Amino acid sequence: MDKGGEDRLAVWASLFLILVGGIWSASRCTSSGDLWVALGCGRYVLSHGVTSIDPFSFNSPPGMWVNQNWLSHVLFTLLHRATGLTGLGIWKILVCMAIVGLAASTARRLGASMALSTLSAVAMALIGKSFFDIRPNMHTILLAAVLIRWLAGLHDRSARKYWPAVALLVLWSNLHGGFLFGVVAMAAAAGVAAIERLVRRRPGAYWASPFLLPALGLLAAIVSPYGLTNLKHPYLVTAGPDAAHWRTVIEWRPPFGGTEPRSAGLIAFWILVAASAVIVAGALIRGRGSLRTARRAPGSRTPGGRAPGAVIPLLTVAAIAAAALALSLTSRRFIPLFAVSVLPLAAALLQGMLPRRNPPAWLVLSGALAAAAAAGIDMIPRLFLPNFLWPASVGWAARLVRADEQPKEACDFLVSGGARGRVLTHWTWGGHLLYRIPFENGEARYRIYMDGRAQAAYPAAVSRNLSLFEDAAASKDERAVRAFLDHYKIDYCLLDRREGTIAYYLPELEGWISLYADEKCVVLARAEKASEIESPVYPEEAIREVSAAVALKTKGPLTAREVQEAFDHAVASIRARPTTTGVMEMTFIAITTPRPLGDSLQARARRECDRILGMPSLGVTPREGQGIAINTMQCKAGLASAAGDRELAARLRQEASARAEEIRRRAEYYIR
Repeated sequence: MDKGGEDRLAVWASLFLILVGGIWSASRCTSSGDLWVALGCGRYVLSHGVTSIDPFSFNSPPGMWVNQNWLSHVLFTLLHRATGLTGLGIWKILVCMAIVGLAASTARRLGASMALSTLSAVAMALIGKSFFDIRPNMHTILLAAVLIRWLAGLHDRSARKYWPAVALLVLWSNLHGGFLFGVVAMAAAAGVAAIERLVRRRPGAYWASPFLLPALGLLAAIVSPYGLTNLKHPYLVTAGPDAAHWRTVIEWRPPFGGTEPRSAGLIAFWILVAASAVIVAGALIRGRGSLRTARRAPGSRTPGGRAPGAVIPLLTVAAIAAAALALSLTSRRFIPLFAVSVLPLAAALLQGMLPRRNPPAWLVLSGALAAAAAAGIDMIPRLFLPNFLWPASVGWAARLVRADEQPKEACDFLVSGGARGRVLTHWTWGGHLLYRIPFENGEARYRIYMDGRAQAAYPAAVSRNLSLFEDAAASKDERAVRAFLDHYKIDYCLLDRREGTIAYYLPELEGWISLYADEKCVVLARAEKASEIESPVYPEEAIREVSAAVALKTKGPLTAREVQEAFDHAVASIRARPTTTGVMEMTFIAITTPRPLGDSLQARARRECDRILGMPSLGVTPREGQGIAINTMQCKAGLASAAGDRELAARLRQEASARAEEIRRRAEYYIR
């Protein structure tokens, strides 16, 4: 093969590798309440227009809601209406491919070889995967990549060349609140250009013209339904009096400290910081000559008539990367912005320290094929095949957003039962409740306490009080719990059974009745509101029966006949289909019932546990089946302990604990 053919083959192989990297970076399965917030808000904007009056929550003061993401919400809603979750999954793939491709294009424009540009794109895919999600902030990462690419190629900085960036900012300021980073990037570029012109002693005030770029960017930011508020709101969130509280949310925390396990994204970030520092130091040691390696823009000229060198574009991107690093050190949500700015810079600087030789085409092609095979091996089992977490009936797009983690069935129960009033749930589930709210004559049938819009719609006190309430419920502080529920006039609670003790403590409160229970959550209502739920829809017979059991259990002191009836409902539930909820309720009723009825119920519960553990298969997926088996072991251990067999109880608990840890490790593979 001739040299030209080899070069073309290398180019196609590099493009293929960039394409695969973009697709792979979109393959992380993550559960985010922001997607459901977007779909609910987008539906409302399409039917009622943009507003600052929040129709979804009873805790958002009039005029406080600043929906800077309204255009993203509309886009997501239109995609969802047309194609369901599949269209949103395709949107994520296309955006990720564009971000990865733009990183490579910027590196190439700064002077990196095709090989190093491709490596910078692969690195972008590796870092970005931990942060890419179907949510509005993806538009900030995408448009930041577009702006950086534009600034890297902008050699003629006359005012007439600024209009594309201004148009970009107008769009950006209506898609996501991260548009302020675009203004910062423009200011960095303007500062570099102004310093260059001062150093070259340009006549008059010509040095000041680059500052038109950030000035116009600020003006573009107020071309929004919210006007000046659109510009002030990001400042209030990041530097206002309540900024410290909002930084308790994980994505707003700095990338150091904290007690949570180190994620792959944070580890990759610190590796990138260290590698970038080494590369920059090496370029500075080699001297100015290494900064002149980038290609010159064909036919471009500075106003003075000379062809531009590579130093100014490199310094421009370096200034943007420095700003992004400073932001990343205050909040991990900015890490992708640092990656998309520093990776092209690092590739270009590294090119200046290496011989300008392209690797053999066969090597590039082999690497591309190997990467494609590795990506396929990683993605296909997780997204397309029946696996440990999902059956074949759950599509790849539903897996991407982990739709099964949302309280869909409990929301169906509330909506079908005609629930009206105030609903409390954790803010991470608030988005799904917001998405499911029915509207009658323009009014929401029920309103929620809080959701993922947080600082965009709620005072910080609402978030603080929710945390205090959860702490009070965990410590069983009945006075504080009742004070919270009464102060906010809560009518219904939709609580996560898998997190903490709150879902198990609240049903013990007098005056509250459990209406619904499944594997994920429990729905409670004040006694006077419970009767308003009429003809609700249950997902299956097993959930109907166990819900009847927990409803009886929470109505107050039970007669022996009512205890037997609740127990029979729990047994009927696990006979219809074994579930962790059914087994737990059956066991709890048996253990807490006094003798002699308790002895009879415990004996029957032990037989049911043995029957379940002897079944050849449990659940639709291996995780569900093993979860039911582990829960049954724990319940059997409780029954053994109640019967005085402590040795059997200890052995069962130890085995259940070991199997639970194995489930956790296996599940992490599929959602990484």
